[in-house]
Amino acid sequence: MDDALCGPDNTSWCVGLYKRLAAGADPQPVGSPAVIDWLAKTAKAVIIANYPLGTWDEHHAVMGSLPAYVREGGRLIIGLADQEPLYGDRLDSVFAQFGVPWRQGDRADTSYMLNDACDLPPGGTRDALPLLYNMEAVNVRDARRGERLFQPVQGATRDASTDDVIEMPEENWQAAIAGAKVGDGYLVYCGDVHMRDESIDVIATLCGV
Repeated sequence: MDDALCGPDNTSWCVGLYKRLAAGADPQPVGSPAVIDWLAKTAKAVIIANYPLGTWDEHHAVMGSLPAYVREGGRLIIGLADQEPLYGDRLDSVFAQFGVPWRQGDRADTSYMLNDACDLPPGGTRDALPLLYNMEAVNVRDARRGERLFQPVQGATRDASTDDVIEMPEENWQAAIAGAKVGDGYLVYCGDVHMRDESIDVIATLCGV
């Protein structure tokens, strides 16, 4: 089955992700969200960058098929690259369609560590993921413990706008990369605004590549 990549395929990170996926799969770049409905019927995984997310409501008929695609066993990776257009409730409403409690959180440039208690998709192994790396990310709130794939190293988190250290109890920890089982499938959010090589490796691994 193909991996479908929907997003700004002329950007350097997207080219890097495409090459990484091509090492073990047959990625199909898609320039229009209107093709996702067709891809969702054949693709092992669908990756959607921030532009289609920002127009989710305008493409409701197409995007509305994705929750069923995931529940029936598909993998959907959303987010990726700069999330500024998504501030507000739009991303929250996307999460709600998949029945996860996530909400858009803080933007922070810090060190993030792999959560050793995270729940990965079938076939996923922690050995294939980086243990720790730095990224600037738009986090999500309210991800349950097993859903926080990469979470801030406590004491190392600083607000991206003020440089103040952010301290919070574990129940309020946020996640730069989150994943959850939805029905028979798996939903991933990646908030890395620059899509570093480590995040590209994480996404490829979660796609099963």
